[in-house]
Amino acid sequence: MFKKTWHSKAADYCEEVPTPRKTTKIQKDIEALEKALKQREKRQVSAVSPEYRNSRWRRRHGATVDEMEFEYARAKHALETATKAYKEFKDITSVRSI
Repeated sequence: MFKKTWHSKAADYCEEVPTPRKTTKIQKDIEALEKALKQREKRQVSAVSPEYRNSRWRRRHGATVDEMEFEYARAKHALETATKAYKEFKDITSVRSI
């Protein structure tokens, strides 16, 4: 029995759309995107705590609830630190203006 290729299956579905790009250029673009995605994933994983970084529950895409909870706690701590520093600065400036 004749096995159809993806090209002939696509031709049955719709007509071919001509593209001015060469296949080598398309392949290079795909490789660049894959490389960028891998680098992004490495950056995301390095921002996560060590116990979750090597966890079997870590997902390839997106974040687990635990990772989001860790990120929330880190952002909350940064906000509290900045708020405390702002209040101290405000107190110092109000004392100097008296």
